[in-house]
Amino acid sequence: MQGVRGAILVAGGSAARRRIVIQAIRESNCGDHEFLESDGDGDLLRQLAEAPSTRLVFLDWNRNGAATLRAIRADPVTRGIPVIVTTREAERAGLVEAIQAGATNWLVEPFDRRTIQEKVEAALEG
Repeated sequence: MQGVRGAILVAGGSAARRRIVIQAIRESNCGDHEFLESDGDGDLLRQLAEAPSTRLVFLDWNRNGAATLRAIRADPVTRGIPVIVTTREAERAGLVEAIQAGATNWLVEPFDRRTIQEKVEAALEG
């Protein structure tokens, strides 16, 4: 697909939640991206291995996010991919754990399209 600027993998959570994230990115000025979806953490790791063009990952922290993020950061092929963690918990300890595990940034639900767009732009520019 001409003009595509790499893939964004949206993982975990409900299918409806993944669609909200994807639609917000599409509506932003972040460029044309291919979107990949994963409903499970093992599936996410396989998809990352099979999609070398992945530029960004949205990861549901509440579904084994810590272990998945550590696995992403441990792999030399995927360690440099920015990961934005999504969570339903606004507790400081959980967010600190996500950053310590290697999260690039985070979103606490409920989140809006503008916040998603800001986080994507920051991750892709970084």
